[in-house]
Amino acid sequence: MSYKRLFSATALATLLSVSNVVFSDLSNSNVAFPDSMNTIEEDDEEFALYLRVQGNLLYGGSGEIKGKENASNLTKNAERSAQGWNKKGEFGNYKPEYNISWKNIAGALGYKMGTIRAETEVLYSRLELKNDGYKSDKSASYLEFTRDTADTPSIVSNAVQPAGDGGNAANPSTVSNAVKSAGGSGNAANPSTVSNAVKSAGGSDNAAFKMDNQGFTTKAVMLNVYCDDIVAAISGSGQNMPLMVYVGGGLGMAKVNFLESESGGFWDGLKVAFQGRVGVSYAFDSIPAVRPYIGGHYFGMFSDEFKDIKPTNEIKGKGLDGQDKSSTTATVKSRYHMYGIEAGITLFPSLL
Repeated sequence: MSYKRLFSATALATLLSVSNVVFSDLSNSNVAFPDSMNTIEEDDEEFALYLRVQGNLLYGGSGEIKGKENASNLTKNAERSAQGWNKKGEFGNYKPEYNISWKNIAGALGYKMGTIRAETEVLYSRLELKNDGYKSDKSASYLEFTRDTADTPSIVSNAVQPAGDGGNAANPSTVSNAVKSAGGSGNAANPSTVSNAVKSAGGSDNAAFKMDNQGFTTKAVMLNVYCDDIVAAISGSGQNMPLMVYVGGGLGMAKVNFLESESGGFWDGLKVAFQGRVGVSYAFDSIPAVRPYIGGHYFGMFSDEFKDIKPTNEIKGKGLDGQDKSSTTATVKSRYHMYGIEAGITLFPSLL
């Protein structure tokens, strides 16, 4: 037993003596260590928390605007195209245009894992109506859902007033007298004869659900995922190149104010939004914590409905059938999206 203890003690002393000599020689030589022992900074860069801020130069559009009123007593209330003025002063289908906007900012907090990044982003965007070439700002922003004559209480009332009975549009005999005096058959249920009566009284043919387009204001919270070096990931050529191509996309929730639709509580009117990005970033050797980038950006929403739109001028009164034709709200459909250029800076605090 004493022999084994003596042997073990001798072996341990010899091992410690050899290791001491080896490490002493290495410390005084130019021996190169493996790459894995020289990549502490790279590991800090590959797995790191980051902050990102950016500005966007964006252009947006809404496509054709359609919709219908939510009033239940209208005799004709099918979905229809919005009407408005064009630059020639003609009244027809409303086709708005929007200015290219710098009023778009975003900030994000994320985590980098190799070539993959994941982040939470908050963005704000403002697209304003383009009114160049119109007679006035009002003519550029005005749009309406035109009503059928039978659902136009105010002008029918004006037409029948000359026939007596206080202009009660719900009184068939009064309407009959009005259209007879206008040369019609006196059939109050006939929209064309009522229209003639209205015209002879100096009114227009129809009332309308009137709206005012002041552009789009968007606030959104998005969850994004990126591949930070898509070229290296596809070709297998390695990572950590100074100039890198990134590709990313995200999903989130957006609240968009259009035609004064942003009302009610925070959760009212939220829409599911999506976005895509592609661009290039650059890492400076002197300041690796800061990476500028520039690229293309697209933002859109899955839903094209804007509910509970209120009119700028409320319609009040009864129609030819005696039913209340007062305006309530409208549901508008418009495919809204933005696209353009993004530029910003990504900051890695751990590399400062």
